Amino acid sequence: MTTVVLHERLALGTAQLGFSYGINNKTGKPDREEASRILDRALQLQIQTLDSAEAYGDSLSVIGSYLKANPEAQFNIISKFIEDGQSMQEKLKSSLNTLHRRNIYAYLYHRFADYKAGKSKSALLRLKESGKIAKVGVSVYGNDELETVLQDPEMDIIQIPFNVFDSSPGKRTLMEEAKRSGKEVHVRSVFLQGLFFKGPKELTGNLTGLASSLHEFHHIIKQYDMDILQACLNHALHYPFIDRVVIGVEKSVQLEQNVEALSLQFPDELIKQLESIVISDSILLNPSNWKPA
Repeated sequence: MTTVVLHERLALGTAQLGFSYGINNKTGKPDREEASRILDRALQLQIQTLDSAEAYGDSLSVIGSYLKANPEAQFNIISKFIEDGQSMQEKLKSSLNTLHRRNIYAYLYHRFADYKAGKSKSALLRLKESGKIAKVGVSVYGNDELETVLQDPEMDIIQIPFNVFDSSPGKRTLMEEAKRSGKEVHVRSVFLQGLFFKGPKELTGNLTGLASSLHEFHHIIKQYDMDILQACLNHALHYPFIDRVVIGVEKSVQLEQNVEALSLQFPDELIKQLESIVISDSILLNPSNWKPA
């Protein structure tokens, strides 16, 4: 494995381009100039996959403005949709117009509930057949959802949270099975929306339930002379069943820092120690359950 390959396995998450995102976000949403610098730098660093969604504020508009000004930019764009009564054809047409593109790489269900209800699946598959989208898939949260989508041969991509605190043996087994079945496995939340960068004493509200686990994480990586960015990013990248690791930034310099953190060496013993950390309250692995105040 080379560092170039590691670069290519990164995907730029663009929620940060559409609104202020993340518990550790101190700078807010980047302006259009900084967003353009981020996208410029992504191309220079050989990061060609953009992960976005119709629910990410004006993220698609920001990307579209960049692509209109830089038509030579060859990004593979992934977008996610939420059922709202609008037809799938009109929904995608609107997104493509915003992006100034005739097609995109992938279109995913943003909510598992919409997928499970079977809404618009036939229309989605027709759009794939037409060439408007190359692949279809589902964004999921838990292992039950992962297992359900795993059994569906018509879904090409599964996106799921995966990080040091949320990488159980059961989840890894299902992800490996998804990869063997020919699906692309994309992971998000490798930094747990920035929580790993906080000190245990900074946690408030019900997040204090993760304080001891966070303390242990910091203690382990210190023993290996590794910083938080290196540990979280390389932990995910060194699993061969993961095709894309989605990262988000508010500044172009942060993207550079992520790439500089890539390492071809990540000790197996370190992985074992990280994955031995006990999470006493697993509901806190889903940020929607966080109540910091």
